[in-house]
Amino acid sequence: MGGFAGRKALLTVGGVGNIAIMSKGLTVNNEMIDTTNDTSGGWKTGLFEAGQKACELSFSGVVENLSLLMSIFTNVSQTYACVLTYPDGSTVTGNFDFGSYSDSGETADKYTFEASMASNGAVVFVAGT
Repeated sequence: MGGFAGRKALLTVGGVGNIAIMSKGLTVNNEMIDTTNDTSGGWKTGLFEAGQKACELSFSGVVENLSLLMSIFTNVSQTYACVLTYPDGSTVTGNFDFGSYSDSGETADKYTFEASMASNGAVVFVAGT
């Protein structure tokens, strides 16, 4: 896949895909299991598998309505099924919990929001075509 415009990657949160997102990102973390010991010669060593895997979704955009903010305040569960779909059809799918949300605006500019969500359980990548 060559390059693509950011607007071509689509993020749905809890089945809602019409959030006015301007920027989105995915971070994948694989925490190493440290096995450093006296025989490591001073070098950090680790197992060949991740001890803990986690993903974070970050996104920001224009506040067009307060439905995202309302769901954070009113929903008992803060776990949402999220899907990040790339232009070639590849997807990253999993349950994510809201970590943070903020919104702000200048007098002569748009009112914007920023949010981040952390994975809760397994996250699956399915390659597209």
